[in-house]
Order: sequence, then structure tokens, then C-alpha cells
Amino acid sequence: MLPRQAMGHGLKEVEVLVKGPGAGRESAVRALQAIGLELTVIRDVTPSAAQRLPPAEQRASSLPQSLKAISAGQIHRTKNQS
Repeated sequence: MLPRQAMGHGLKEVEVLVKGPGAGRESAVRALQAIGLELTVIRDVTPSAAQRLPPAEQRASSLPQSLKAISAGQIHRTKNQS
């Protein structure tokens, strides 16, 4: 309904940004073409795995007490320990 209303206000050309996998992307583009809109650009804006941030590192304050001592260098290994 919305694209038809927009065409009633003089919209003739659109740029389409599609995101995510699936058949819905193709259906949406075809539906816009079917009602008479001219698609000037079809751009895929799906984020890739390379653009994601790595997981945050754990803070020392949230570590167990024994690991805090190791990370602070307070516990040292001797030759007798394995």
C-alpha cells in the first residue's frame, strides 16, 4: 500500500537497500518493480563477518582470585612444580 501511495505523490524512481539472506529480498524487489517503480540502485547492505567486532576481553576484576594473582605476576612457578 505504501509504495502505491508514494507513486500517487509523484515517486517514480527508488534506490533499494536490501539486508540479510533469504528469498524475501528477491520478492520485495520484484514487488516494487511490479507496481511500476523504476529501481535505479539495488544495494546489498548485509554486514559481513569481517566487519563485526571481536568479542570483548574479560576484565581482570571479573576473574577468580587465583587468576588475578597469576595475571598480576604474584605467583611464580618453581622448578619443583610441574
